[in-house]
Amino acid sequence: MDLKILKQKLNNSNAQYLDEEVNWLLENIGNSKSEIRDDLVCNSLGAGFFEEKFTLNCQIKCNS
Repeated sequence: MDLKILKQKLNNSNAQYLDEEVNWLLENIGNSKSEIRDDLVCNSLGAGFFEEKFTLNCQIKCNS
């Protein structure tokens, strides 16, 4: 996964996440590296929901 792209999407209010990016975020919720887990994964998931950056399919996947 290209972490630079995910960081850019985190800072872009118009960004939309792809299914593979959401899958990667979900797989890395417990990542041992805090800069990935806390700074990227948790913030990206929060932004994805609150700023509506996830497609409906991604939202369903995250809620299952």
